[in-house]
Amino acid sequence: MMQLIITALKAEAMPIIDYYKLEKGMTKFYPYFKGEDLEVICCGVGGKNLKKIIADYFKNGNNNVNQIINIGIAGCSMKSHNVGESFLVNKVFDETSNYIYDINSPSDLLIPLQQITTVRKVKDDGGIVIKGLVDMEAHLICSVFKQYILSNRLFIYKIISDHMDLKVNKLSFRNIYDLIHQNISKIDRMLDTIKN
Repeated sequence: MMQLIITALKAEAMPIIDYYKLEKGMTKFYPYFKGEDLEVICCGVGGKNLKKIIADYFKNGNNNVNQIINIGIAGCSMKSHNVGESFLVNKVFDETSNYIYDINSPSDLLIPLQQITTVRKVKDDGGIVIKGLVDMEAHLICSVFKQYILSNRLFIYKIISDHMDLKVNKLSFRNIYDLIHQNISKIDRMLDTIKN
């Protein structure tokens, strides 16, 4: 069973690539890594290249993907969660549209569920305007992948990276890498559990 992981940033992908010892694919115009039953694509922040990347990926015969998993960082309001906590997303909002995606995340994973709002610009108000998790890709990922895969085969896993205070607390490649790396055993268990 092939699983495809989508990340925005290479810093989100590298701990996964390192852990599973994935090889770099040479034929893509975007960061692409592969193993026997796991592939990773980096699509960039905000997903502006996502449609083009995914169309290319599926056009080139990658139709044996059974599950798509978006793994990445998310901001949240200061009082709601701690940096480093992780969640499976069960509902995806968008700050500019009324369309909401419901994701049927399995409850037997023992990973807390949370909703997320996709935003166009980085939020740095400490979570005053938007409550809960915030990212820049989840809604677009849902809209792009609905034509390629059944919704019950899409999973979104987010790790808290900040409290929407990026003017004060900048995130480096190393910060992001470490957040994903600290959660790699949870990610591994999740990937194994949803595969079966």
